[in-house]
Amino acid sequence: MLIKHRDELARLITIENGKSLAEAIGEVGRGIENVEFAAGAPLLIMGDLLATIATDVEATNYRYPIHKKGRVFNMPLIRFDLIEGQDEKSLRNLLDASHRAMVKVFGVPKRERYKIVHQHPTNELIIKDIGL
Repeated sequence: MLIKHRDELARLITIENGKSLAEAIGEVGRGIENVEFAAGAPLLIMGDLLATIATDVEATNYRYPIHKKGRVFNMPLIRFDLIEGQDEKSLRNLLDASHRAMVKVFGVPKRERYKIVHQHPTNELIIKDIGL
């Protein structure tokens, strides 16, 4: 609806605030971006998809409620989808580094680890970074 009435909103901003039409159109655009971001906020709570955190590596961060001692925690679960053939040392380094980041950024208890590694044949993962 905002996009549909963008020009009308811009004209009103021009009349009300004395801005040029180009400035008003830009301001309406920023407002639309804010609305789109706010409308997507529930998706941010569910988790993140990091399509290309490294060559041939995709990570997804989910938050699932975990019940412990009568309390509910949203512990982050990280699933790594990798091209098959990763050696054990590289996997351990990846898992340890991701855990250190989760402890530092989200305050996850150091002893709590929820990581899943799934390795795929090359033809099962199609990851194309178009530079956005």
